[in-house]
Amino acid sequence: MKLKIVHIVCLALSATLMFSALAIAGSAVTRGAAKESEQQSKESAEIGSAAPLREEPERPGAVVAGYIDPIPAHPDRKYYDVKLSIAEQNTVFDYCEMYDVPAELVFGIMSVESEFVSSSLSSTLDYGIMQINSSNHKWLSEELGVTDFFDYEQNVLCGVYMLSEYYHKYADVEKIAMCYHYGESGAVDLWEKGITSSDYTSAVVQAIAQLKVRSDG
Repeated sequence: MKLKIVHIVCLALSATLMFSALAIAGSAVTRGAAKESEQQSKESAEIGSAAPLREEPERPGAVVAGYIDPIPAHPDRKYYDVKLSIAEQNTVFDYCEMYDVPAELVFGIMSVESEFVSSSLSSTLDYGIMQINSSNHKWLSEELGVTDFFDYEQNVLCGVYMLSEYYHKYADVEKIAMCYHYGESGAVDLWEKGITSSDYTSAVVQAIAQLKVRSDG
């Protein structure tokens, strides 16, 4: 009889210990799940509050491989096979029409000065696609309201504006190019010495002659 009672007591203790172990394990699992959920919420909050990556803005109508230029071509304009989109060429045409300057002259200058790279900066502090020298920045800013000489549109405006004075005064490509490159006073000094052309002016003339109309323009 005593052995039976002892056996029953042992069974009861075993059951109690089993239920206690299960309860402890369940509590640990619950705490672990809660901790993991809290960590995931914290990580999500950190990701949500992080500063977004800065995306490089695309220039309007930028030309990339296999990509159709989204800016429609003007039916009365000739677009050239140069490193400029239709939108960027339209900027040139717009300012050339405004100041009555041949667009071909501007494209030739761009080709020789910067190879159509807007971010160009020379060792002599010439800025942008038309290489506007820093000595001209002050008066161009005052007259045209230019604030950024690396900005494509503002740089083109400056270049066309300067070329317009030389174009209407001399009407000769090499003389215009010399004024643009050496400054008008520098060009006059060279002319007085009998120098009416240079490697630079020859390069501009050649660049203009080599312009080809875009097949899709």
